[in-house]
Amino acid sequence: MPLDKETANYMLQLTEEIDRLWRYIGYDEKAKEARAHARDIEGKVAGYKKEAEDLFRRQYEEASKYFNTVMAVGYAGYFATWTLMRSDIDKWHGSFIGLMGMVSLATFICWELFAMLMRMKGLEEINVFFRNMISVDDFEPLRQEQLSREAKRMMWARPVWAAVFFISAGTAALGAMDLMIQLLKNL
Repeated sequence: MPLDKETANYMLQLTEEIDRLWRYIGYDEKAKEARAHARDIEGKVAGYKKEAEDLFRRQYEEASKYFNTVMAVGYAGYFATWTLMRSDIDKWHGSFIGLMGMVSLATFICWELFAMLMRMKGLEEINVFFRNMISVDDFEPLRQEQLSREAKRMMWARPVWAAVFFISAGTAALGAMDLMIQLLKNL
């Protein structure tokens, strides 16, 4: 039985509407999948960011410990050698070597005091959490903010540390080179 023209037209429109609805449902599912995938990526990025901040903080602390140990041993050797050999070198070189060591040591000590103040600032921020009796639910987001601020402070301090290192190591190296030259002259 053939369909009349109006019924055939109606069925064609209905088929097109059903196809459009299926396409919409498919797009909606794809959009939901895309949003879920985006949330997953955001979560991974946040995790990587936290991991990078933690890694940077740990590396900074380890480098600082190593640097402090090497500098302490270096200063002990520098000043012990200078003290033992001072009578064998002339007054000007003896004063120059001592001055370079003192400038280096003073720069190093000032940096360490500044770094200690930065660490104390981070501890004070954590202390505020406990002093204000922050709830367990609120603690983690606040701690993440505090860790982020701490990482920013360390990122800011890194170029300053490079300048301090250059001054401290440079003046010690100048004094040590002069000390070695003076020791070589006495052989």
